[in-house]
Amino acid sequence: MAGFQFWIGIVHFAEILCSARYSSFNTDSSVGYLVNNDSDGVENTLQYCEQCLKNIDLLFLKWADAILERRKKNYSESIRHYRKIISARPDWYSARLQLATVLYLNKDILSVKEQLRKLRSEALSQDTAGLIDRFIARIQKTDHWSFRGGFTYLNEKNINNVPPSGRTIGKWRPGKPQSGKGLLYWGEAEKTLSLPDNLFGVTRLTVSGKTYWNNHSYDELSGSTGVGLGYRNVNTMIQIIPFYEKKLLWRWACVK
Repeated sequence: MAGFQFWIGIVHFAEILCSARYSSFNTDSSVGYLVNNDSDGVENTLQYCEQCLKNIDLLFLKWADAILERRKKNYSESIRHYRKIISARPDWYSARLQLATVLYLNKDILSVKEQLRKLRSEALSQDTAGLIDRFIARIQKTDHWSFRGGFTYLNEKNINNVPPSGRTIGKWRPGKPQSGKGLLYWGEAEKTLSLPDNLFGVTRLTVSGKTYWNNHSYDELSGSTGVGLGYRNVNTMIQIIPFYEKKLLWRWACVK
């Protein structure tokens, strides 16, 4: 994330961070720890200045906390710190890009897009603009259609599930078992639509069935359509998808 331009206040980070007792502290490395998301450097800096924490500017301290919370995968807490930073200083582009990265890790896709659009609208260097464009291209793939499917070979001796021969119920007698060779197949298409606050809409289309090339009387086909809502973050995904299903059986039973 090097190469981002910072306003004049940021270059005085070490002067704000530490008292005169630590006047020999390396200011360039202090800024670099935050800009480059260096959690080890941030942690060491805070430990080094343990006796002068009261002199740290709150925005820089929140930035440090955001980086450390991200390292611990406490993404919600990290996001909270970053939002306070960019609310106070929207021109701190590195902090905004780090926020977008944590939002992406926490699967809040719509918020990622919002932060990247704000970054891309600024006058950035060519390298930085290229980085943002690659990030945007990756994010745009999140809500594309996805497809899954498969098939299994079938060699069944009793497709119609008749009971063993000799069993009767009153005058009813079972038919003969039917055999068949064929395929069991299924396919699914799904598209998500990112919504605010880690929510997303989802559309799902599925089809499945069986086909027997030597006994088509027992072919089966079913399809369903579902539209619902979901919630996702780094640890959880919950989906509620009501659906409508239609099943077609070429033959329900084989009875004499």
